[in-house]
Amino acid sequence: MIKNRIIVLGTFITLAVCVYLTPNFITLLLFYSITTLIIFSVLHLLLAKRNIIISQNIYPSHISHGKDTEYRFTIFNNSFFPYPKVVVRFKYTNNLFLNQLNNLDLALYSNESLVIKKSITGNYRGTYSLGAEQLVVYDILNIFTYKLKIKENKELTVLPKVTQISELLLNANYLFSEYDYES
Repeated sequence: MIKNRIIVLGTFITLAVCVYLTPNFITLLLFYSITTLIIFSVLHLLLAKRNIIISQNIYPSHISHGKDTEYRFTIFNNSFFPYPKVVVRFKYTNNLFLNQLNNLDLALYSNESLVIKKSITGNYRGTYSLGAEQLVVYDILNIFTYKLKIKENKELTVLPKVTQISELLLNANYLFSEYDYES
């Protein structure tokens, strides 16, 4: 990203100096072309808030200990122009899902929808907030970024594992007998 900024800024300054020193048709055409490309890139990036649609689901949202649930993240580009680089950063509490939900680097083409399905295992009891926290969109020239905060988080509740008493292999005489305390 720094390299792209240096190249675009260097080209822009070089063409500005050439236009100042020798204002002919070619230098003016190149200068206005670079300026238009930079302006288009910035405007396209600013429209990302309106053009990118996000939805996320967890089904089922209540699971028992050791079971899996499906997290589904959908991102849709509602624009004619592509977004060459989109980074999705996920939020999860206590780093319990660190190895299960990693940040995603995507490229969204025009009118494209991407669906990411992850299987999440509930290893510890409790209620956890997880989902996409932030979306970082890069422009076409890769010199500007726009960060979108995602306020919609999903809750996952992990319940304790329920075991039937018949599976514990306990003798019924020990469960319901009366003890004789005479001694």
